[in-house]
Amino acid sequence: MFASLFGSLANAVIRSYRLILVSSLLITILSIVLITRLRLDFSLASVLPSGDQHVRQMLADLQDAGTQDVLVALIRIPEGGYVEDGKQLVDHFVQEMTSFPSIGALEARITAQQERFLKEVLLPHAALFLNDPQRQELLERLSDVGIRRQIQENQRMLLMPMQGAAGELIARDPLGLHTLWLSRWLSSQTFGGLELADGYLVDREHRHLLVFMRPQQPAVNLDYSKQLMAAVHTAAGNAIHLWWQSHPDTPVAPSFGFTGGYPIALQDEALTRSDLQNNVVFSLIGVNLLFLLVYRNPRFLLLIQAPLAMGVIWTFGALKIIFGHINMLTGAFAGVQLAMGIDFAIYLLNLYVEANQEHDCATALRLALTKGGYSTLVGGLTTAVAFLALGASSFRGFRELGIIICVGMCACLVTMMVVLPALLIWQQQRARALARTRPVPGFGMGYLIPAVMARPRRVLAGAVIVLAVLTASAFRVSFNEDMRALRPQKASSIALEQEMDTLLGGASRHLLLVTEGQTEQQLLDRTWRMSKALDQLQQEGAVSHYRSLLSYLPAPASQQQAEVFLQRHAAELDSERIETTFREALHEYGFQWLPEYDSYLKWLKTMLHPSGMIDRQSFEKAGLTALIDPFLISRGSERKLITYVYPRAGLWGKSDLSNLTRNLQQAAAALGVTSDQWRFGGLPVLMDYLKKMVWLDLRNTLGLSLLATVVVLLLGFRNLRLASLAFIPLVAGMVASLGIMPLVSLQFNYANFIALPIIVGIGIDYGVHLVSRWHEEPAQNMEAGFCETSRAIVLSALTTMVGFGSLLGSNYPGLRSIDWVTSLGIACCMIAALVMLPALLTLVGRKSAGAGSSEP
Repeated sequence: MFASLFGSLANAVIRSYRLILVSSLLITILSIVLITRLRLDFSLASVLPSGDQHVRQMLADLQDAGTQDVLVALIRIPEGGYVEDGKQLVDHFVQEMTSFPSIGALEARITAQQERFLKEVLLPHAALFLNDPQRQELLERLSDVGIRRQIQENQRMLLMPMQGAAGELIARDPLGLHTLWLSRWLSSQTFGGLELADGYLVDREHRHLLVFMRPQQPAVNLDYSKQLMAAVHTAAGNAIHLWWQSHPDTPVAPSFGFTGGYPIALQDEALTRSDLQNNVVFSLIGVNLLFLLVYRNPRFLLLIQAPLAMGVIWTFGALKIIFGHINMLTGAFAGVQLAMGIDFAIYLLNLYVEANQEHDCATALRLALTKGGYSTLVGGLTTAVAFLALGASSFRGFRELGIIICVGMCACLVTMMVVLPALLIWQQQRARALARTRPVPGFGMGYLIPAVMARPRRVLAGAVIVLAVLTASAFRVSFNEDMRALRPQKASSIALEQEMDTLLGGASRHLLLVTEGQTEQQLLDRTWRMSKALDQLQQEGAVSHYRSLLSYLPAPASQQQAEVFLQRHAAELDSERIETTFREALHEYGFQWLPEYDSYLKWLKTMLHPSGMIDRQSFEKAGLTALIDPFLISRGSERKLITYVYPRAGLWGKSDLSNLTRNLQQAAAALGVTSDQWRFGGLPVLMDYLKKMVWLDLRNTLGLSLLATVVVLLLGFRNLRLASLAFIPLVAGMVASLGIMPLVSLQFNYANFIALPIIVGIGIDYGVHLVSRWHEEPAQNMEAGFCETSRAIVLSALTTMVGFGSLLGSNYPGLRSIDWVTSLGIACCMIAALVMLPALLTLVGRKSAGAGSSEP
């Protein structure tokens, strides 16, 4: 029945080849128009699971916290230079960038609003900001002994050879009280590895100055990112130019470097475009060179390219209709599709070229489609449905990849089984038939297949032993949890980001500690208790630093404790006694009374007797609500308070985040905050959750892929035994590839795990073609039939591996690892099909014929 069906297809192509060619050309033109309207989509939503409640909650937290993207300017001071050399650069750079649209916050030094906060809010209410240890230290410093000790220390500092600005510092704060709250407040505004030099952010070695920019547009807005990066490079160039004018004799100027979400997004976009172009070009060159070496006929090669290119163009045109955009995954697999699509032509061309040696083009075409059309269709459909299993993935990126490759496989089936035959007929009508085309070379199959068929039992016994050894090895295959292994580490922005982490004394990417409640007071008190737990983790070295609303607005309970403390120790904190002791100590150590000391003692009296507690109204009256708005989010009656937590390390390890969360839960529980009253959010938490979902997706997609393949085989062969035989090379090949991976130090990661359903879709074809040929070929021609089909299998596997080999040139290690795993799997499936299946089919054929005699 199927032979007559494909015979009818051949006749239809012969009669209507002109209509087929014109129609395919029109579809191609339409697809090209659609492709020009495709857009690149690098947004987080383009790859994340859709419909997952936890993902929606984490995305909501990210949205409430505002853009997580930061642009960091790193100004390097040359060897022999001083921080003062870079301050001029920072000032010019910040001044020029201030006018850039939607630039948001520019943090290079203490801002004007922060200075006003220090003077108008913090200093008059300084005692309300102190925690328990700091309040005890305040008592000690304001005791008679403490006052004398500080004045003696002031004398020592002024007598030092490099006393610098010590005199001004002593005049402003002779009792050294500002460090009690300012050191903690300043550390909460910067990172653990940074200091302030005259208000500028510098590293501890004073070799770098930093500017943190928090634009109001996200980095995925590529047009904005391009404009922003152009502006910062222009501003940096202008600043260096001005610096040279004032330092003409200096041999080396400070330099600028930029990192953060914006340069990384642009590099990702450029690298992805480069990968897309290179993959297509290298696949075309590689596959075409392979065909040219095999067939030795350039005209034949050009004929194959046309339907192959049509299949790819149609696929990307369909991509515009179905999804409207292209992501990194769908773009990277364009070159791979070239090699996979050409597989469908190989089996038909192999039969066509053989028949064309003795028959005319039309007759050869009928024979090729009649003999190989059905197995090609079944093989193509098994590949398509195996990829379609990725469409069940909860990850949008993988789902789109599976669907579009399924569409691509179907498009290539049509072009190779309809358009290519039409081109062959068109060539014949132009008296330019390809009768002299060289048949597919033997690839050594003329020696391998007879040897395997001669001693099938020995071959199968050896194969089973090898598989047993590799099965034991497969249990040692490992999974690389580190997401950094997927990114191009040599990219300048990423390398600078790693340098930033070292300078900052902790990870530059933060977690969101989220608490929710009905009232602001409730949230502040709960966050206050959580801050004590964070302090504990900070002492243990797990947390580098955290930014909290409490650094601006202490919790009511904390302020009440401070007031009670001041009242309880009123006698020890008597202003008159402090002034008397202060004057005596100044006289004792040879200091004169300065006018600044009058205002200092007035401030001290105000600080020890605050007029009231600080609340939101205090900031509204001072016009400083912009300082607290990033932390407190209101949605109707619900309120959310966000604390920004910076871990000491980057949380790349498998258990890093879970360990940090568990430690914070234990510390918080001891302070009366249960785990249901807070949660971690932010990109690290989202990525950790997605990593766990990947495992679930892997199990589901691989299972669906295998199930879909089995169903198509059963429907195609309508025979359980034939379907089972066709399935054997796939199972053996996958087991072998898993066993070889540990032996060659190849690991799975969060990118190359999708190679497993790919191997299923490609590897099943080899068994399908051999079993189909065995089922249809007369027993006396079996060896010749196996040799002919095996040659096509080898060529098909080689073209597929060449196509995936284009990924080796990718800038992304994750994509390169997909090539290694997939090529290994395809090679193992091919070897299993060429060695195990002919031996097994020989034994089955003998038993079916009643020839159970011993082999020689």
